[in-house]
Amino acid sequence: MPLLAGTLLLQAISQIWVIQVTNWLGAADLIRYFHMGAFVFDSRNVTRLIVAVAIVAILYRKHRHEQQRQSGVDCDLAQARVVQESLLAGRKGAVPGFTVETAYLSASEVGGDFYQELAGPDGSLLVLVGDVSGKGMRAALLVGHISGALSNERSRQPAEVLANLNQSLVGRVSGGFVTCCCARFDADGTVTVANAGHLARYMGGREVEVEAGLPLVVVGEADYTESSLRLDGVFLLTSDGVVEAENTQRELFGFDRTREISTKSAREIAEAAKAWGQNDDITVVTVRRAES
Repeated sequence: MPLLAGTLLLQAISQIWVIQVTNWLGAADLIRYFHMGAFVFDSRNVTRLIVAVAIVAILYRKHRHEQQRQSGVDCDLAQARVVQESLLAGRKGAVPGFTVETAYLSASEVGGDFYQELAGPDGSLLVLVGDVSGKGMRAALLVGHISGALSNERSRQPAEVLANLNQSLVGRVSGGFVTCCCARFDADGTVTVANAGHLARYMGGREVEVEAGLPLVVVGEADYTESSLRLDGVFLLTSDGVVEAENTQRELFGFDRTREISTKSAREIAEAAKAWGQNDDITVVTVRRAES
């Protein structure tokens, strides 16, 4: 719109200029036509040509400036995405006895999903999957903060981890919230889960019911309840980008389809949601016992 308005303004100015120049030529009783060799030129047409060339030059310069600005923005976003993905991948830690698979498909240059794998000295594995409301750089910056907060987390209790993360986010999220699910996998097969308003979890092809909890940052002081399970088959955590994938008929991928493929690999689940119609970040984490 600014470019169109500027073009129209320049055109109007050019018309006024042509009229004024013609008046000056008439007032000075100058010859309207002039010769250059065998050619005859109309002074008014020459004036219009000069103005048109000036307009084209101005618009081209403006276009080039906008291209350079956008190129800089795209470069910054690409670098931000690399940093974000390295933060997520950098927290992985192999834990004997468990096989973890992850898939992360951002819907834009930088996303608002996050996941972390934290190996404990006691042989346990702590896994978190979450989603920051909103998109763009604001959400990406919060993901960076969350990653830093979790890297300094010392507790291995999922409820405490969520409570501490909630405290670290207070004052940093304006008008938004963060959903997150935290699960600890112990060597004896026990799975301890605490949830902060996140999506359903699946294990062995079935939906897992756990105690509900408020999303992070909804209240300053929040307590979370833990649920204890026995690991049976594949344990699946996803972001809402899976169930909310939408095809051209406006049909959601949904919970039923997610449950039906919940025992597949993380990559297969993510690709199935993307093929259905990705419109948000897709994060998938699967945990299973390692084969002996």
